[in-house]
Amino acid sequence: MTRAAADSPFFTRWLPDYLAVLLVERGLAPNSVAAYRSDLASFGRWLAHDDCAVEACDRARVRRYLTAMRGRGLSARSAARALASLLGFFRYLLARGADPNIRNQNGASALDWAKRNDDKALVERLRRAGALE
Repeated sequence: MTRAAADSPFFTRWLPDYLAVLLVERGLAPNSVAAYRSDLASFGRWLAHDDCAVEACDRARVRRYLTAMRGRGLSARSAARALASLLGFFRYLLARGADPNIRNQNGASALDWAKRNDDKALVERLRRAGALE
């Protein structure tokens, strides 16, 4: 891992705290937490290589990550597990105060995406987290 990645908020704040939540608050088994750690650390390294802060990550970038991992031989089952890890992690970020109004390079927010894709549950979750129209 590069020094920049290791010093990023992803690795110094978000990932350690989320893993502690999984272990202590949700009571996951150590092996399950290790699988989350592996999936999320891989994603964090990929974000660092892509020069993107996790707070600015959008759904298209997650899709590119999963596509890249599948291209490197990640099985469909492992890709599904990684996606589940990422969904839980992003929900955690919103609950812990990540800014839901960050926009991608095209100016779109997560709320824009959720509305465009008729994801009513995500629209509601983002609004509760402070997403602005």
